[in-house]
Amino acid sequence: MFESTVSSINQARDALGLKRPVSGQGTFRNVPFLVYKDQIAKGGRRIVKREYPLREDGGAVDLGKKLRERTFSVALVGTDAKTQCDRLTDALDAPGAGELVHPDFGTNSVLVDSWECRSAADELNYYELTITVFPAVSDTAPEVAADTASAVTKQKDSLFGELGDTLSDAWQTVQEATDGATAVLDSITGIFDDMYNAIENIGVLDDVNQLLSALAATKGSAEGLLNAPAMLGANVLGALSGLSNICDASTAFKAYERLGIHLDRRAASIDVSHIGSAAESNVKALFHVATAGTLAAKAAATSGVLTQALDTDNTPNSLNRTPTLSTGSVTGSSVSAPATLSGTGISANASGSVVSDSDSTVIESDYPMFESAADIERIATQLGGQLDSAGLEAVNAGYVASGAALLQLRLVVVNDLRKRGLELAGVIAVTPAQTEPALVTLYRATGNCQQWQRLTRRNAIADPLFVPGGISVEVINE
Repeated sequence: MFESTVSSINQARDALGLKRPVSGQGTFRNVPFLVYKDQIAKGGRRIVKREYPLREDGGAVDLGKKLRERTFSVALVGTDAKTQCDRLTDALDAPGAGELVHPDFGTNSVLVDSWECRSAADELNYYELTITVFPAVSDTAPEVAADTASAVTKQKDSLFGELGDTLSDAWQTVQEATDGATAVLDSITGIFDDMYNAIENIGVLDDVNQLLSALAATKGSAEGLLNAPAMLGANVLGALSGLSNICDASTAFKAYERLGIHLDRRAASIDVSHIGSAAESNVKALFHVATAGTLAAKAAATSGVLTQALDTDNTPNSLNRTPTLSTGSVTGSSVSAPATLSGTGISANASGSVVSDSDSTVIESDYPMFESAADIERIATQLGGQLDSAGLEAVNAGYVASGAALLQLRLVVVNDLRKRGLELAGVIAVTPAQTEPALVTLYRATGNCQQWQRLTRRNAIADPLFVPGGISVEVINE
């Protein structure tokens, strides 16, 4: 009887000019039904309109593709139509996804959004249902994503290992109390002086004082490092690692940037024309290790700044906070010393800032240096070029292993910055028609004025009540 009913339905469809090369029969969870009347599929894009009060402009944002919605009518006929209807409605009400076999839509795993059943008193043994379904999620496990930030840290650590080996392999013994030995000693003490100055500018921090003391002690025993390249490399690279562990990423980035400039100037000022080849080789290898290590640490700090910006972006109210004083972690009145590299006096790992319960001497850096996708793209291009040049120079100078590690770090860092940097908001340029408060400018541009302090900070506006008219300012458009 079911086959004869299907044939009757098909004949009716054919009489209406709705001929199809299909049977007109479908199933849901293996419960059969007859396709009848409307078969509707809906799609499109998820468009969000941005309209603001008292403004003539606006626009729409595309948030991606809509889920495909399918609505179709089915018929159940025959002396057992009531039983068929009960079976189908039970299948439609069952939890989870079910398999839909439809002559127009094909075979799909779907979730039922709604259904409606209709019957008429003057039509016996006939039920009609309208069903709306959506495609079920095909993958139940979370998507695997590469941890690009950890990749940067691992590559930086790997590069530091290569730099230590490079210094040991390239180092040549020099005789003490000679012009060559003096030049090497001046290079060693000069590098530690530059590190001392860069770290000293961070601020008054307990761990900073410990690291400065270690640097001063190492500089005082520089003669003992003259023919001990492994110990020398551990001290230099340990100081660079210790710097990133005692302050936030933005502060470390600025310190590494200052240190890199000072090291470049010092390397250019050293005259190696009057010393022996061994001493000249040592000086070049030492500055290669110091400058490459500083650049690598700066790259890792840049990745940390991006992490800081993303974390801050998730808590927007913190952007309007006035910088506060932090007391760090305290255990009684004792101060925990940072761990040191074996055989050296330089900090390799440091705990958080430690002060007494009553003192507050550490100023937190509440604001990341880079707050928008445009900032990250700019620094990615700049840092990528620096790492590329440093890697090629290292290879040309004969430091092939460390040069290759620098080029690999460039790939990892640029990939991390550009991949995660897309999560930050964009920047737009706004030119106020007249002088007005910062919160008014921000509201006109974005429809939200909560982060007006970031606007004034980003554009170096002296008084947030007076944003000069006719001058373009940058606004982060979230």
